[in-house]
Amino acid sequence: MTRKDRVVANAILRTDLQAFVQRSFRTLNPGTAFLPNWHVEALAHHLELVRTGKIRRLLVNIMA
Repeated sequence: MTRKDRVVANAILRTDLQAFVQRSFRTLNPGTAFLPNWHVEALAHHLELVRTGKIRRLLVNIMA
């Protein structure tokens, strides 16, 4: 990977939460496949809306 590619990849990771989650999962769980699902996309999307100020309040309930 060239330096320019690394700069672009880092910029994407700083601005795209879903890409960051996938990369973080790979770093924290090497050798385990990341299985994307709708709830990860939905959470990342809504958190992005909070970050940009389009949503001012967000409540997330996670039940296991």
